[in-house]
Amino acid sequence: MRKMSIFKGRKGRSESKKPLIEKNNNTQDGNDHAGYMFENSLAQNTFNTAEECMQRQKIISILELVQCLGVSSESIYNPTEPNLELLNVTDWPLDQTFNMLQNLLQKISTASHCLLLMDWAQSKYMSREVSFNPDKMFCEWEEKATKKLLKSVQKEIRDSLDKILLNETRTEGWKEEDYIKLYLDTIQCVNAMPNEAQKISPRVHDQVKEVCFQEFLTFVKRYSAEQTEDLKKKAETDKSETINFLKTLKTCKELRKYVQTEGAGVTASLRQETLSTLMNLEASTLALLMKTVTDIAENHLKTYFKSDKGLNFMLNSVQKHFPNLPYVLDEQKMVMQGAYKIITHTYVKHLIKCSQRNLKKRWGPNVGERITEDANQLHNAISEMAPGGQECPQMLLRIQEAVDCKSIDSLKMILAHMQRDYRPQSEGLDLAALLTWKGLSKSQVREVLEALPGSESRPTSISCFSCCICS
Repeated sequence: MRKMSIFKGRKGRSESKKPLIEKNNNTQDGNDHAGYMFENSLAQNTFNTAEECMQRQKIISILELVQCLGVSSESIYNPTEPNLELLNVTDWPLDQTFNMLQNLLQKISTASHCLLLMDWAQSKYMSREVSFNPDKMFCEWEEKATKKLLKSVQKEIRDSLDKILLNETRTEGWKEEDYIKLYLDTIQCVNAMPNEAQKISPRVHDQVKEVCFQEFLTFVKRYSAEQTEDLKKKAETDKSETINFLKTLKTCKELRKYVQTEGAGVTASLRQETLSTLMNLEASTLALLMKTVTDIAENHLKTYFKSDKGLNFMLNSVQKHFPNLPYVLDEQKMVMQGAYKIITHTYVKHLIKCSQRNLKKRWGPNVGERITEDANQLHNAISEMAPGGQECPQMLLRIQEAVDCKSIDSLKMILAHMQRDYRPQSEGLDLAALLTWKGLSKSQVREVLEALPGSESRPTSISCFSCCICS
């Protein structure tokens, strides 16, 4: 028995009774969104009619197939021919069946109907024994069916993704459903067609998947351009809703995970361009959020060391810009790590602009004790906005230790440990200025900095010290 090449590797018929739009658990981060009702038209309705037909009964006669495809039987074959509509297709002459397939292919217009027709040809017609080689005849039909399928898939995916993006601009309110809706709808839309095409053959699956990812890239580019423009405008307002920024970070992360886990078999350049676009949008979104935090920190800390205001005034301002919602914690935790670095650097920058003598007049003789209090306040604020950031207060406490330290060797150890344990937060910190403000001479500042791991001018006599702190 010879079969068309398009149908090689077919899976069992029982698979056709699985949901056509399956929940993609691999693309989630542990959250249970099973109760979420998807609204995009493709994810809900693309295959409903055809799937209902396939689930209701096994299509055997031509009449049943024509009814499921929504085509007039008179336009497909001559109903006066003796009982053709009642005959099992295996009793039809081969050339007549081929003509019927050709006619049906011309009449149908949707991807779901293309898939149904190809599925029927495999499961019903190609299961029969034939007395001659049909490869040439049906390979031509196969190519026509596949081309029509891919063209229909492209249009339907594009239209559905356009609707998803349009609905996103109309979203109001901030329920969890609104927060996760965009990426869940998008993933299920892109997955729908390839999942169905897999039932025809792996080759058709790969071709359909490539088309879907091409449209997905177009969608990602549009989404990125629109979000970049929209978030820039929001960032310019005094009371920007940072949940919009957090949602963009969440969407980018989940779509990026989807490409990384489900993009196998897609052209490498297509996959990489999609990932790059998403990563660039993530970076620009995070940069806008960091600018907001920087502006708040600068506005408050530039006068903090010259006034009697407490640090809570600034921290409350930061907290007001971020939502107190449980489903944004993952993104907010990431943002708070960057916010802590900015606040700490800004704190130190303005701290060393104020002389210790003036600080002692305002704070009392123990400046380090006040820095410790501020570090604890910062820790409490960050922990409240993003539970789990336990490492946040320690760097500022290290700075307090450096301020109070009287021994040069101990000071080297303190700064070296700070660099090792809090490298992301300590990068860019002006340690030379801090040491000068502390009262060290130029030679002492040079000695301390040269002792730190990674210093280009570090003398060889410090090697044992480096091994000690790196262990």
